[in-house]
Amino acid sequence: MPRTTDLPAILPVGIVLSAGAGRRMGGPKGLLQVGGAPLVRAWVDALAPWCAEVRVVIGAEKGAQLEALTGAAPTVTTVSNPSWETEDMAASLRRALELAPVPSRVLISPVDVPPPPDRALRALLAAGPPAVLSHQGSPGHPALLTGACALAAVRQGTLRAATAGAIQVDTDFIGCTWNLNRPADLEAWLAATRGDEAGPPRAG
Repeated sequence: MPRTTDLPAILPVGIVLSAGAGRRMGGPKGLLQVGGAPLVRAWVDALAPWCAEVRVVIGAEKGAQLEALTGAAPTVTTVSNPSWETEDMAASLRRALELAPVPSRVLISPVDVPPPPDRALRALLAAGPPAVLSHQGSPGHPALLTGACALAAVRQGTLRAATAGAIQVDTDFIGCTWNLNRPADLEAWLAATRGDEAGPPRAG
């Protein structure tokens, strides 16, 4: 848990993108068990102490994801994407950003990345927007942006323009660069966290 002195003057709104079906994984990635909890729950528990609010965009297996979020911090809200089968991640992000009022700062991540520890989030928030976590020069997640910049980018269909000039905040947490796309990715990550392997494979 962060100390009061660790928190920035302006708390961001956290956004976790967890609407997809996870076809390559065999099911929604937010429901993957990581560290004894569904990944979507692990993300909101990691972000809630650092954010004024956490918005979770859900779609596929909505009921199961809502159940996974039962008992989460009161600042956690869900945003439904009923068009998750046809819309991409940028569209899900737009739905979260367009809730009034548009946040001054947003901390954004897809759900299919291991959530970072407090030390990494502390460093990212201290850097201020635009910034992304990175590991050994490779940019990862989450990204800290102004809400207006993020919304303008996703209305054009991509977030790349908003993160192109972002500061890379280096962390020793390699998970920030690694997407859990397939069952083999998850198994390798779990093995790495147990110390069975030297480290996870490159992000795919």
